[in-house]
Amino acid sequence: MGVIALVSYMQLKGADDEKGIPITKESFKTSPLFNIGAFAVMLIVAALYASFWS
Repeated sequence: MGVIALVSYMQLKGADDEKGIPITKESFKTSPLFNIGAFAVMLIVAALYASFWS
């Protein structure tokens, strides 16, 4: 992994690649409805694991 990082740094001389995808905090924001749905799915999966564990 270090070799890959070193080669990438040396190739671009530390500059950002123009073909790179800009990453911001807004790229990872989710809606409250999605968060509630994801939490509900997590609870359902946990309940299924608990019920079928034995």
